[in-house]
Amino acid sequence: MKNIVRLILIISICFAVVFLLSLVVKLLQIRIESVRAVPVLSGMRLQEFIAAAQGAFPVTIYCSTLLGISYTARRGIPIPVSIICSVSLGMICTLLISLGISILETLPESPPFGKGIILGEPGLIFSHADRVTVFLEDPGDPQNPKIIAIPDHPLVYQKASVELDTDKQGTAQGFGFSPTLLRSGMYFFLYSMLGDFDFAAIQFKNRFQEGFMLFLIYMFSLMFLLSSMRFIMDMSAWPLANLFLGILAFRGILALERLCNSEGIQRFLTSFMGDRFPHWLISPLVFGTLGVIIILYTALIHLGKNRRTDETF
Repeated sequence: MKNIVRLILIISICFAVVFLLSLVVKLLQIRIESVRAVPVLSGMRLQEFIAAAQGAFPVTIYCSTLLGISYTARRGIPIPVSIICSVSLGMICTLLISLGISILETLPESPPFGKGIILGEPGLIFSHADRVTVFLEDPGDPQNPKIIAIPDHPLVYQKASVELDTDKQGTAQGFGFSPTLLRSGMYFFLYSMLGDFDFAAIQFKNRFQEGFMLFLIYMFSLMFLLSSMRFIMDMSAWPLANLFLGILAFRGILALERLCNSEGIQRFLTSFMGDRFPHWLISPLVFGTLGVIIILYTALIHLGKNRRTDETF
């Protein structure tokens, strides 16, 4: 009982710490992008904080679950207890974060501290550093649409610097960073992972807007799949090696989430399954089925090890 209470406390602290750290990093990312795109004074806006919280949501789910199951492996806590605690606490944290974001979205937007300097009328061309910015509306508001020209790059139309924006295929276009504004030498693994996290944040937001119960079903199936990877933490006697294996496995699940929610895969699965399941249930079914298969595989491995041990004695 003491170990379970300690496990609940550790996982809760992991969720809180990871969310706060990722929130701060995402907020700084959005502010830096706003300053780079529009070098005028502007105060912190409520939309920026909401966008940062939405961007920190999937990072919190993945990282805190990974840290939680890693702790259970080091303490020798049974796998069923680890999965139940991770999923239960993850759902509680999901409820708190999603409800907090929804409350913030209902608050009226207050005027920012330091509105900024009105540089001119719409259509103003501002040249600075290595780019040229063309303001399509009020130049004093960094959230207004603009066109950014960078040497040796195509023109970039930036509708808004903090609001989530998706194209027709549902891929992330904004959320703080415009891909064209990033340097081409960024490491591919990290860049692709950040793009998948942005896409996951958009999916979380869309599921929540479609319905609260649909959102809970999606999150439960995703966290169930993440928690089922607990067996990876017992593959090696070196905890750090198991942690790296867990990171790679979670990276694969993140890519799988983007694949399952892509428009092409959704059309294929819908045409394959017909009217047997609604479209919103396809991704949770995939996550849940994979989670059950992994748990059964883990159980069979443990049964085989126990049988070999009994035969030896």
